[in-house]
This record gives sequence, C-alpha cells and structure tokens, in this order.
Amino acid sequence: MAVPGLSVLTKSDEIADVTIRLKEDGFPLPAAALPSEAFYVSRFKDANGEPVLRASLVAGSSYFQFSYCDGTQVAIERNGREVFADWPEQLTLEDVSPYIVGPVLGIVLRLRGVFSLHASAVSLGNHAIALMGPAGAGKSTTAAAFARFGCRVISDDVVALTQKGSHFEIPPGYPRVNLWAESVQALCGTEDALPLISPGWDKRFMPIDPHNQFEARSLPLGAIYVLDRREPTLVAPIIEEMTGRDAFVALLGNTYMNHLPDQAMRRSEFYVLARLVAQIPIRRVRPPADISALSNLCQAIAADSTDLLAGNTVVAGFPQGPE
Repeated sequence: MAVPGLSVLTKSDEIADVTIRLKEDGFPLPAAALPSEAFYVSRFKDANGEPVLRASLVAGSSYFQFSYCDGTQVAIERNGREVFADWPEQLTLEDVSPYIVGPVLGIVLRLRGVFSLHASAVSLGNHAIALMGPAGAGKSTTAAAFARFGCRVISDDVVALTQKGSHFEIPPGYPRVNLWAESVQALCGTEDALPLISPGWDKRFMPIDPHNQFEARSLPLGAIYVLDRREPTLVAPIIEEMTGRDAFVALLGNTYMNHLPDQAMRRSEFYVLARLVAQIPIRRVRPPADISALSNLCQAIAADSTDLLAGNTVVAGFPQGPE
C-alpha cells in the first residue's frame, strides 16, 4: 500500500528494509500478550483530558506498544524490523500516516542505532542546517519558508543523524512538509491554500517539488538552530551561541523517543550527543512574535550559517521573500 507522504519505489525487486503491517487480524500480538504498565505517558492531553500517547512493553519486552488518544495502536518489534499498526473504523490511513512517517519511523531508526532529532532540515550550500525546538516553535514553518525562498528541504519532523567517519550527515527524508493553519496563512496568505493531511486533522501539507525544492543528497551537518518561543517584544530575530550543558540539554530534549527504557541505548545516545556538541555549532534563535516576518528569520539563519561555514559554503543572493 502507498503510505501518504512517502515516495513510491519504481523498482519491483527492492528488498524491504522495514515491514509495516496495517490493519491485520490479531494486532498487535496474541491477546494473551497484554502490555505492561506504561513506561511513558505524555504530558500533553486531548480535549477529553486523555494523554496524547502512552508507551508500554508487550510480549516479554519483545515489542514496544504505542497507544494514541484517537485509538491508533502501533507495535514496533524491538530491533526495528517490523511494525504493526491498527486504528478505529472511523479513521483512515490518511489519518494515521502522520504517525507512521513521523514518530514511528523515528522510533524505528532509534531502535536500529540511528539517532534522530525532532527537527526539520534544509540545505544551504553543500551543508545541512537543522531547525530544532519544542512543539509549536516553528521548525516545519521555517523549513517551508526556506523552500518558498528558493532553498531545498532535506527532511521534516525527523532528522536522522548518520555518522560518516569524523562527521555527521543528514540523509533525505520525503518531499512533504506538514503545517498548522497559522503557518499556512503566514506562508500563503490563506489557510485554504494547501490541502489537509486528512479531514480528521487540522494540519495541512505542502508538497515539495522533488526536482527544485527537495534535497535528495545526504549532506554533512553544518549547524543546528534551536528555535525558542516567539517573543512579542522583538522586532528582529536574535541568534546566540549555545555551548556545553545548555547545548547538550537542548539536544537531549529534542531526540526521538529519548524515554525508551534501555540503558545501553541511553549511553550510546549520550555519546552521540556529546560528539554533536563538540563538533557542530549550535545556536539559539529568538524569533519575533510576528510569524509573517519569516523572510527576516530565514535571512538571519542563512547569514549566520554562512559566517559559521565560511570557506566551505556560500549562501549568496538570498531572496527577500516568496515570488
């Protein structure tokens, strides 16, 4: 089945790297394999006061089970090779696909030793620039703005960190950026300008032109920008250096599923994040409250990254706004 948001392979002889089983009988495992007590309960709640997500172990800790507040259930085999997904009859694959292409694949990567930032990434010159921050900080919005201003999007929501020798690379994700209505309004002038992910979601998606707006190369990570909450008193973005503990904590708080109960995985994560702090420039961005001033924000990040990567990449002639 084609999962909305993912590209369809043209070769019929490709060997599946991950098998995702949708709506199969007996999900996720035999009925006797009851989940253990939840090891994670989201602090975010839906309109009925239910946690957005609960995570537990099933089948003798062989599977992680993730239960979403809309009734969607996902079970992921501990080695990240197999995924089961089920959902109530009133939902559709389009409703569930944001889970699959976002947090589910982020968890799969993590279980297989690839740490992912909860971030978006764009290419500036020959480097990847990661845009990170808490929910609502504007990661996807800023990435979409870069695309509108002539840059290429590498990945949205999940930014995988692959280690190539002494440096980190960011591989491409898929050609789509998911956006809330406020962001679509700021980018396009009206929230109806982009299609809904599905009738059951308030989010919309911006298709990324695979030829002109999508970066299909794996690129070395050049810098990480941590977006803070927007500040009403600012008229222009402020970019500050982050180092040491502050940088490490910011990264730790924005890795996918950093609450999985696995000490070996946590040790490995700390090692990777310590390397990131030591090798990659990490910057805090304090943006103005006016979301319509996205071109100023993108220009500030582009100019700062050019200075950081002087001698390696040049971002010249950055446009003033979307055409």
